[in-house]
Amino acid sequence: MTGSIPADIPVVRASRLSSDPDTGVSKEWRLDRLCGRLTEVIGFARLSAAAVLVSEAHRCGKDVAWVSAVDSLFFPPDLERWGVAVDRIPVVLTAADGNAEAPAEGVASANTCYDRSPDVAARSAQAAEALIRTGAFALIVLDLGEVRPATRLLGRLLRLAGTSSVAVVALTEGDPSLGSLVGVRVNTSHSGPIDGRLTVDITAVKDKRRRPYWRVREVCCAPDGMY
Repeated sequence: MTGSIPADIPVVRASRLSSDPDTGVSKEWRLDRLCGRLTEVIGFARLSAAAVLVSEAHRCGKDVAWVSAVDSLFFPPDLERWGVAVDRIPVVLTAADGNAEAPAEGVASANTCYDRSPDVAARSAQAAEALIRTGAFALIVLDLGEVRPATRLLGRLLRLAGTSSVAVVALTEGDPSLGSLVGVRVNTSHSGPIDGRLTVDITAVKDKRRRPYWRVREVCCAPDGMY
């Protein structure tokens, strides 16, 4: 996850987020609102939206696990600068082609697992389920990209998340949606930068428990090279 990340991997830097984690964070996009639910995050700023929740979890002394079915990774140094303890995030990589390179050394090398199974979607759901069953995590980030686990696997994952009060946040791209089991679906985007600041919008397009179309807006520092 750190070290020799291939140059062509798309990376969204968490440095775009505000240096003050409590500034502009809506009550809607918080861990306690997502516990026991399956949340789907789409759009160009989906990694930034996930980083908000990871940072909140760590500030509250809760642990996070990350399951990735794609060959793109979050950027650890930026998360560290924002107060995330990257060495506390176990990462399971389930990419089928095995292009994600195991780092020779780095803050996450000791807690990163690699799964080369061709059934990426199923393995990703099963990995998330196994992590929930440990009872150690309040948040599971499931970076699915374009793969879609079967409905029966998502249903089992959702039931387990509900009984364990764990938030399962799936990052997806492309169509279709994960389906009717999703409790919250948000679209993310960013605009700017203007004067070195970037605006990140998190907009609900579905929320089973409250009125949809709420929006969280973050005005943040843009990544290096954007201004």
